[in-house]
Amino acid sequence: TLFSSPARVGLLHADPHPGNFLTLPDDRLAMIDYGAVATLPGGVPPVLTTILRHVADGEPEPMMRLLRAEGFIAGDVAAEDVLGYLGGVGDPLRVERFHFDRAWMRGQGARIVRDKGTKRTGRALTLPARHLLVVRVLSGWMNILAQVDCTVAVRGLAERWLPGFAPPATARLR
Repeated sequence: TLFSSPARVGLLHADPHPGNFLTLPDDRLAMIDYGAVATLPGGVPPVLTTILRHVADGEPEPMMRLLRAEGFIAGDVAAEDVLGYLGGVGDPLRVERFHFDRAWMRGQGARIVRDKGTKRTGRALTLPARHLLVVRVLSGWMNILAQVDCTVAVRGLAERWLPGFAPPATARLR
């Protein structure tokens, strides 16, 4: 739903937690409580999905150009440090199928807390209000998927549903 609903219906359910979802008798997933919904008529903003692709593909310089242009950078910080800080977001997108589990999620939290450089990097980052709900939902879904211990073909879903995620056709031919 994070990737496909904005593209299909122009809306993003922005309060992802297990209490807002039900499994229907036919095993379909139903979302409830639409108190927090982002209106995304063109789907997830392509600039966000392109940033996500640069994080996933380990491309710090183009990632930084877009982060700066969108107002995510509030201080002086090295591109490699930002890539390392955001690296866990890219983990599920680096492989064909990713296994989300609590151990992986705990490792991400420990990595951020353990590395002294992450405090400095974290202080140099900001979250522009116009992107708040999308980023919130991304992190929320990663937590939910880790709690339910599942394997997901995240990269394929991103390439299908997120405008700007799939690299340009000319780049894929090289």
